Amino acid sequence: MPADIVLGSYDFVRLISAFQRGVHGDMRSFVVFAAFPASVWAAIPASELSLMDRLLQPWYKRHGITRLALLFDDLRYMVNICLLHAVHFGYADVLRRIHEHTRLHWFGYPLMEMAAIAGHTACVRFLSETTRRRCTRHAMYHAVRQGNVDLVTFLLATQDELGRAALDLAAQSGHLDLVEYLHAYGVPCTTRAIDAAAANGHLAIVQFLHFHRQEGCTTDAMDAAAANGHIKVVQFLHMYRTEGWTVAGRAAAAENGHHHIVAFLSDARSTSVRVGLANQTACRV
Repeated sequence: MPADIVLGSYDFVRLISAFQRGVHGDMRSFVVFAAFPASVWAAIPASELSLMDRLLQPWYKRHGITRLALLFDDLRYMVNICLLHAVHFGYADVLRRIHEHTRLHWFGYPLMEMAAIAGHTACVRFLSETTRRRCTRHAMYHAVRQGNVDLVTFLLATQDELGRAALDLAAQSGHLDLVEYLHAYGVPCTTRAIDAAAANGHLAIVQFLHFHRQEGCTTDAMDAAAANGHIKVVQFLHMYRTEGWTVAGRAAAAENGHHHIVAFLSDARSTSVRVGLANQTACRV
């Protein structure tokens, strides 16, 4: 029968359905996104991101990106939804398909920033190549905090100025491999690097910076290490550094219940006084 011939043809059925109202069965769940106000898309709440991933992830698993063009034709707002989901969850292949469908530089979202904050290097790389936009220090901040060496490497290679505070932040965050990489790359740092690493108890980083850098530290290093109970850091700084500590650091250690550190500092102070007096006596002789 003629009807069997028509209905048995995928191309004919698709052509006929194009003139009918409704949504493809596998896309019905996405209708919920029609109610999303545009203002939400610029700063998506975590709950909405979770909903996006809960609905899109299994759909991608079943169809890949083969039905994206049809999805965008049926539900235009899904271009924005899929775009934002892609940068937040690292779907670089979806970004490529969206770019083929609608040029990415037309969108006003800080896409590179979003992808960098989420730690998706492949997405950042693709967006950099296609949109020619640049990241801000905010992106580098998150890449360093995450210890994402690949992303930091890419950002430094394309925007060298983003590295100015990177080493200080890597030291503070406890990422020794990143500290070593940034040092080898020639990134500068300040006394804040050792100060912050000491405050957070990152002994290996304090040791590396002491032996390989010239910036040094301040009394804040030992004060903060004492206040936070990092005895091994305190001992290392006392042995190898000359900045020392202040009364405030010792008081903070006592207030926080780190009595072993208070005892160490008291003994170290007494030893220093005895050595000083002995040296003075030797000079008089």
